[in-house]
Amino acid sequence: MKIVMILLLSITSMAACKKDKTDEVAPAIYVEENPLSGFLATTGLDQQSTVTNNINFYEEGFSFKASVKGTIRALTIKLPAILNTVRITIWDSTSKAILRTENINIPTANIETVIPITVFNIEKNKAYLITMSTKNDYLRRRNNNSIIPYPIVSGSIIITNVYYGNNASQLFTAYTTNTSYYGDISFKFLRTE
Repeated sequence: MKIVMILLLSITSMAACKKDKTDEVAPAIYVEENPLSGFLATTGLDQQSTVTNNINFYEEGFSFKASVKGTIRALTIKLPAILNTVRITIWDSTSKAILRTENINIPTANIETVIPITVFNIEKNKAYLITMSTKNDYLRRRNNNSIIPYPIVSGSIIITNVYYGNNASQLFTAYTTNTSYYGDISFKFLRTE
């Protein structure tokens, strides 16, 4: 009788262990997001694109927040010219502090280039600005040139405005526009929560 009881306890114990393992929830797997294409399509800024070759350098990009914590592991850029150096800056939009600077080469015109970077952590609901410094870009507008009602949600990223400024120095640009976008600068965002 003792042997039967021990055997039943062992089987029950093994069944309980096996059940615990099958009840475990698999960790969530997230896909990288590039907010630019969703932003352009949602706003209609993909309707018109004009190549600009400016005399002066412009610091231009967009401000954003993330609805979840995540990381930026790569930058994306598409410009109408081959360029030896383009400065990309990620700013704290509230304090105007520089958080990250990357100087990159554009090897091919009119083709999106993806540049892997050291992981950059993005906090949930923190205001950031990503800009590039260049003389060559695309001026994107809607067909009717109407005002864009910010914020615009593109996946986990909330784009809060478009910024530009005429300067070669690495200065936080204060000018915004709600009818156009100067680009194309963006990033690959990977949600971590």
